[in-house]
Amino acid sequence: MSSNHGFTLIEVMVALAVLAVALSALIKGAADTTANSSYLQQKSFATWVAANKISELRLKKKWLDKGKKSGTEEMAGYKWHWSSVVKATQSKEMRRLDVGVRLKAEDENPLVKLASFVIDPSLNAKAPQAAPAPNAPTR
Repeated sequence: MSSNHGFTLIEVMVALAVLAVALSALIKGAADTTANSSYLQQKSFATWVAANKISELRLKKKWLDKGKKSGTEEMAGYKWHWSSVVKATQSKEMRRLDVGVRLKAEDENPLVKLASFVIDPSLNAKAPQAAPAPNAPTR
């Protein structure tokens, strides 16, 4: 009489099925992480493009005309499509600037949209200069 101490074919097949499910879940998780990493990288670059465009427009120290403008910028090996909208606000001395950035010109929604408020640069010239503090040492 011999006794066999091994696994049956059914036990081996169940073990392989469990292993296949576990490995496919791991592979899907890794693929999702890679895709998410790429998306976050593109979103970061798009944010930089939008922030740069806002800074560029603000540094011109020119009163922004109301309306829409668009263009392209190169950053990190990508060609980014930006669009800006300047709108009036309740204050006549201030305008709202919205900048949206897309990776493809035909994309309906921007990857990033930043807003900023710009005051009339001529007001800075008229602003009173700060007086020195009363107890400030004189030289």
